Amino acid sequence: MGVGYLTGQGGGGSNIKSIQTGSLSMTSGSTFDVTISEIDLLSSVATVTVKTSSPTQSAGDIQAIQIEIKNSTTITIKRGATTSTEVTIKWVVIEFNNVKSLQIGDYTLSSSSGYTPISSINKSKSILFFSFYQLLSSRSTAIGSFLTIGEISSIADELLFSNAYEGTKYIHWQVIEFK
Repeated sequence: MGVGYLTGQGGGGSNIKSIQTGSLSMTSGSTFDVTISEIDLLSSVATVTVKTSSPTQSAGDIQAIQIEIKNSTTITIKRGATTSTEVTIKWVVIEFNNVKSLQIGDYTLSSSSGYTPISSINKSKSILFFSFYQLLSSRSTAIGSFLTIGEISSIADELLFSNAYEGTKYIHWQVIEFK
């Protein structure tokens, strides 16, 4: 599971308007909707982390988690794995101030790397957040098959996602640009 975090903007004040957090346990692959306090869809992003209590749990079952903002009061969390081992999911929804633009999209990564276009942004004032899930039938137990990076391209208006390819990843991404 790949997730980017923004820990703060130093200097003249905070760009964070609100932060909501929560957790849930999942025992099989499925989709859960979680109710949150109302947010502004044009200035909010969601992130997720996951852990298991089982030391023998495969990497794929632990890390196959995706989060997205469904509407102003709901986030959706997806787990691609279908095993019965319980995982704990921690989610965070961050609502920002001083947002110039927010772009949101989905991308299917079915090779070791891929690009998806975005609208032009000021790259020095933007950050990428993303998460993904991978279906059980297309995953490996090797941790290396899940370590995925995402970045805003420095030479074009696009996002780059790459990994040690093994199985298709369904990526949900958010690029937020500040004023």
